[in-house]
Amino acid sequence: MSKYLLKFSKWIDQYANQKTLIALMAVTIFCRIIFALSSGNYNYAEDYKIALNLVQNCEYVLYPHLGSTAMKSPLYPMFLAAFIKVFASLSQQAIVVVQHIMIGFVPLLIYKSSVLYTDKRNAFFASLLFMLHISYFYYPNVIEATNLFVPIFAVYFYLLLLARTSQRYISLAITGGLLVMLQPTIIPVLIFSAVFLRKNLNWTSLLKIVLIISLMQLPWIYRNYASFDKFIPTKSPFWMNLYIGILPESQENSVNHYLRKETIQTIDSLKDKLNDVDMEIHYKHAFLSFWEKTPGRYLEKVGNHLKYYWILPPRYIDNLSLPIIVVRLIPNIALLILTLLGLKRAYHKDKSVFWFIISILVYFSLVYSLTAAVNIRYKLDIEFLQVFIASFGLISIAERINIESKNHANND
Repeated sequence: MSKYLLKFSKWIDQYANQKTLIALMAVTIFCRIIFALSSGNYNYAEDYKIALNLVQNCEYVLYPHLGSTAMKSPLYPMFLAAFIKVFASLSQQAIVVVQHIMIGFVPLLIYKSSVLYTDKRNAFFASLLFMLHISYFYYPNVIEATNLFVPIFAVYFYLLLLARTSQRYISLAITGGLLVMLQPTIIPVLIFSAVFLRKNLNWTSLLKIVLIISLMQLPWIYRNYASFDKFIPTKSPFWMNLYIGILPESQENSVNHYLRKETIQTIDSLKDKLNDVDMEIHYKHAFLSFWEKTPGRYLEKVGNHLKYYWILPPRYIDNLSLPIIVVRLIPNIALLILTLLGLKRAYHKDKSVFWFIISILVYFSLVYSLTAAVNIRYKLDIEFLQVFIASFGLISIAERINIESKNHANND
């Protein structure tokens, strides 16, 4: 047994490096492309419809008869529109292939981020953990903003870690600006980032970062004001997200105990008459009527959606099957355990990293428990960070293997 442990340890030392990782990435990206092209049917939602209207009518609208929309932030629909313009009828295949390629490069970013805090072996296995993440392998087949958000967020995270020593903030600011244009829920994370860099970031650099990010948003803010005569800095849905979280289909077994059927029917009847900006007032009234009558039930709802976010969304809990257990539930629990181990080690190794990751995990959990956690894509936004922090936990496992192999070797 000791001989095999020693050989395994030596094999790790020899092959667990960036060169091997790149070779494995090339293989997985090739497999991703084959999977993407052989799948055929690709799910899409509002972003793709807006992109079609951008190309066909030069208008940022979701439903032409309702006029302009601010339901979605601009970056992803514009990203999709470029493919529709160039590839026409093959645009969906092209989009999905590019999404797979982008997600396929995230392991390298995890490796480069992890190696700043641990050795190459642990960084390698953390990257391998991402490559084996089934949800990240499948989800690029869906035409949804998460597939652009995750690789850009991974770039931002790597640049943020580098900024602690390089103090190069321009590329970090531009990447942060892109994230805001993609998913405005990231804004508090940018604030957490400033706290993370507080010892390295002077007021002049901070002002430059804020200015760059703000200037990147100005065209969109101007467009929204011109279209709706309202200040909409990111996108319109706020009360809509709170409303969706109390719908029957957002709960296990679709139990209708938060809203009256008449209220839901009224909202549904208005959706085809009013655009998303004008609908906000109706979502607000529906949600506040529920809150005022039964505020305690909202806390119940928040607890349920916290469970959905970290374990499984309601539609999967309602239809729990062996594939869901194997592909999503067990890996999710395993990643959570590695995250906890990694956080424990990170606390002793670098408290600033520990608190930064904790703040992101808690913040995203809060956002989706307060609104709606009905899809795994919301959790995928941060699971690559769990993989990164798992590299700290892998240190303990690697150390035990080394100690065990050395002890057996000495005994022999």
